[in-house]
Amino acid sequence: MATWCGPCVAQMGHLKEVYGNYGNKVVIMSIDIDTNETNETIRVFKERYGGEWIFASGPDVGVTYAVSYIPTIYILDQQGRISHKNVGATSYAVLSAEIDRLI
Repeated sequence: MATWCGPCVAQMGHLKEVYGNYGNKVVIMSIDIDTNETNETIRVFKERYGGEWIFASGPDVGVTYAVSYIPTIYILDQQGRISHKNVGATSYAVLSAEIDRLI
């Protein structure tokens, strides 16, 4: 994600719904891959859009996972393996179906 990314802003609503419905059954992390964004910029974004989960700066994550477009969603299973990847804003319906399959 990046704070200036329109689809990333749209994704926040879907993630809020996941957080609200699954709570501590899942761990959500929003990782900003823009090297120019500060922790303060990310903190303000988090407050503005109401994310109660983990937000972090991680430009290397984008390289490690070959992220070419944002947002990119990864869902990991209980062993930390990637079980689902989607490029672009991912709906709550898709996210919840994948999470339900894993829990």
